[in-house]
Amino acid sequence: MRQDGLIVAEEYHLEIYSEQIWLGRLYLDHWVNDRIVVEDKAVSHNMGDDEIAQVIS
Repeated sequence: MRQDGLIVAEEYHLEIYSEQIWLGRLYLDHWVNDRIVVEDKAVSHNMGDDEIAQVIS
């Protein structure tokens, strides 16, 4: 991604708020150009519905 000129932060944590209320923290594998989430997934088996849903979302 960097070779293509994109700005990539690895293992980025993002604080989530709803107005003034802290809801939690997300840990992202890659945060690209401050707007796109790229999550790595490595499995040695066929992915189930829950794993596929995580990849798509």
